[in-house]
Amino acid sequence: FPGDSTLLFRRNEILRFMSAPNANTNTGKTVDYALAQRYSNEAVQAFGSGVAGKDDLAKAAGLFLKAAAVNPTDYVQLENAAICYFNMKDWKKAITYFDRELSLNLSVNGKPEYFKGVALINLGQKEAGCDYLRKSDKKGWKDAAILIKSNCGG
Repeated sequence: FPGDSTLLFRRNEILRFMSAPNANTNTGKTVDYALAQRYSNEAVQAFGSGVAGKDDLAKAAGLFLKAAAVNPTDYVQLENAAICYFNMKDWKKAITYFDRELSLNLSVNGKPEYFKGVALINLGQKEAGCDYLRKSDKKGWKDAAILIKSNCGG
C-alpha cells in the first residue's frame, strides 16, 4: 500500500514509541525501550557468533538481564540470559531465569520448557526434566521428542 499515508504515520509513530521512554501498559511503569535495546544489542555482541567463552557468556547474560530489568515484560531477554547460563553449564542459574520467563506466561513455542528440562536432567532430576520436555513437545518444540525418546522412556 505505497500510497497509503496512514501507514507512514503509523511507522513514524512506532519509531517514536521505540526511541523514547514510554509507559508499559502491562506494568504502568515507564520503559526506556531504546536503553533496553542498547543493552540487548551489546549482549548479542558479547555472545558473539556461537564461539563465546565463559567470560563473554557471563557478560552477555548480565547485559540481557539489564535489558530485562529495563523492560520487565520482554521475556526474550530473560530467555537469552538463561541460555547464556545454560551454555556455561550453570544449570541452576539457567533454571532460575527460565522460571522467571515462564512465570510471565508469554512464550508459546516450548523453548524455555525444553531447555529447563535439559538443565533439570543435567542436575539429576530426570523425572522433572522429562515433565518439562513433554510440555515443550506439546507446544511444538521439535527437538523435545528426540530427548523424550532417549531419556524419558518414549
